[in-house]
Amino acid sequence: MDTLLKTKLNTTAAINLEVLSPLHVGTASEKLWLRNLDFFYKKETVFILDKTKLIKELSGLQNSNSQSALGAYQSIIASGKVWKIEEFLDDCGIDIKTVILNEYPLKNEPANEIRPLIRTGQGNTIIPGSSIKGAIRSVLFHHLYNLHNPQNERKVDDTLFGKIGNNIMSYIRLFDTPCSETGIINIELFNLYHEHGDWQSAYKNGFIISAEAFLVGAATNFRLTVADGLLEVIKKEEKRLKKDNQLKRDIIPEYIDDIVKRGRAIEYLFDLINQYTRIHIDREIAFFAKFNQAEDVQFIIQNLETYKALTSEKKQCILRMAFGSGFHGITGDWRFKDHTRTVYSPDRKNNTWNMRTRSREPARYKSRKITGFDIDASLMGFVKLSL
Repeated sequence: MDTLLKTKLNTTAAINLEVLSPLHVGTASEKLWLRNLDFFYKKETVFILDKTKLIKELSGLQNSNSQSALGAYQSIIASGKVWKIEEFLDDCGIDIKTVILNEYPLKNEPANEIRPLIRTGQGNTIIPGSSIKGAIRSVLFHHLYNLHNPQNERKVDDTLFGKIGNNIMSYIRLFDTPCSETGIINIELFNLYHEHGDWQSAYKNGFIISAEAFLVGAATNFRLTVADGLLEVIKKEEKRLKKDNQLKRDIIPEYIDDIVKRGRAIEYLFDLINQYTRIHIDREIAFFAKFNQAEDVQFIIQNLETYKALTSEKKQCILRMAFGSGFHGITGDWRFKDHTRTVYSPDRKNNTWNMRTRSREPARYKSRKITGFDIDASLMGFVKLSL
């Protein structure tokens, strides 16, 4: 397929995606991998059990007490004593490596739960097109909001993007993409604590999230389509209908010309993403520079500077997406030009649960999810899209 294909109705591009910082696009919480039930950790390696292989292996076997191995296994699970499973498999003479789905090197011990990536029905890991599109939508929201400054925040989405039947995002289509370069990562919570009369940063003691993720350097490609030609066709039809008094309302979104540019649809979209990412990264750098007491902050800033520098390259853009993007990233970073502001003046439009006081309080947005150590310490979810 050509890198860029233009037709009468669409511009379609083959987009290369490269992971710059670990990327996690998760599945439902009930599908978490649980220690001893779904995975074991031995010798700096995480072993993910294949339940189908395990049950097949247990069928027909007996344990040392001459009991049905499968029945004994089910009894252990029913009793909730899953920490006995590894010893039980040894007792049955089953080598763990014969009943695993995957094994991942991991130097530091994981949490008791691991968040798996989203998969197809065949078990293949994918980066969903909907996740990429959602991140792009946040970027476009930022752009449109700054251009038009809508006054009614309750209906701001409809105002900027249009309603479901004529929404700007319906002119942009992305496709799921398989990616198999995965591993297990540990994520720490960088947080702020009020010490010595001001806020200072540290990692939350005893807090760790473990997740399956697409690792740095993982690469894949997907198709991106912008219906710039279709937009021109609809515009002409709308003009004709209005002239003949056959149209009572607009049939295209009001601000779509701010997003879709005929003839350079993909390049312009990349430009908007890079503009947003530079702003977002500058605000995050200022946050870490202000609260720099925690370990590895200098490396976090250094990596952010590296991602920012890549936004100046032609025919590519840097996008932040998925798990760990935080409030500012998920919402399109339109509400607060200074990421340190809510630390001192909490956001009274959004209450969050405070575990310490056991009550809901105005949000401060003072935590960040960090993965890696030393030079690898980084925020999550940065990817490079290129033609």
